[in-house]
Amino acid sequence: MESPVVRPADSIRELRNGTGAVLLDMGRGTCYSMNPAGARIWQLLRLNYSSEQIVDALAAASGADEDRVRKDVIEYTENLRRNGLLRASAPLESWQSVNRFTSAIRRFISSFTNRHAVERKP
Repeated sequence: MESPVVRPADSIRELRNGTGAVLLDMGRGTCYSMNPAGARIWQLLRLNYSSEQIVDALAAASGADEDRVRKDVIEYTENLRRNGLLRASAPLESWQSVNRFTSAIRRFISSFTNRHAVERKP
């Protein structure tokens, strides 16, 4: 089962600089600064990476131990979430289930409509 996905909140604006990034929460009027590692995590979140994909990318790029990177990523994203910078999003598999259900309903409605249209013809 896929883990819950988090995404940047809609009210957040990002300004990158040479030492990382600054996040502006337009809704709250607050500002947060990030070092280069934090800015990279933020960038990967914006690219819809899951937590595990972020861990893999950072561990591969730095050569650091995956367990240590995982702990740091979880801690960092929890801090972002607590400060209202992230919002939870349904796991991809949930959206796929919704899409399958929606497609099935559309097929049913189309079938029902077509069947009744044929029955009404003189």
